[in-house]
Amino acid sequence: MSFTWNYRFVNTPSENDGADWIALKEVVYSDEAGLKPTGFGEPCVGAENIDDVLWLTDKWAEAANKPVLHEDQFTKEV
Repeated sequence: MSFTWNYRFVNTPSENDGADWIALKEVVYSDEAGLKPTGFGEPCVGAENIDDVLWLTDKWAEAANKPVLHEDQFTKEV
């Protein structure tokens, strides 16, 4: 099975007593699912050096410019 991932903001009301809760997540897309989001998990928020921190913040900014996903769009949490 082949997959890809990126950072996305996901609305996860299950984490907030049913109220909207938009959080940064690592989202996994499966080739077998036609590159649809199949799961999400907690994001990596640390790095070994400042260059890696800058890479992370760039990816988080990219995520902020994409539509917010909803937890109901996923087949499972990873």
